[in-house]
Amino acid sequence: MLLAVEGYDLTMLNKERQFGDSGLSYAWVTIAVPAGCVMLSISIIGNLVEAWRSAKSGRLLVYTRAATEEEPVIPTGAAE
Repeated sequence: MLLAVEGYDLTMLNKERQFGDSGLSYAWVTIAVPAGCVMLSISIIGNLVEAWRSAKSGRLLVYTRAATEEEPVIPTGAAE
């Protein structure tokens, strides 16, 4: 979240600066980092909550992947 806060500050400093000859504000370029950080944080927190709820009910955790009949397990090793 520190990266999001610092990125927002940088965005506000660059809002008058132009991005090359495009006429767009450089703030549109710098806002991508804080926006991405916020969205990634929301996603991670959501996955953690789901994993904790799944662990309490005895189900597989979100990050655990089990093979199904439709999805064959591919052995690792030397390439054929």
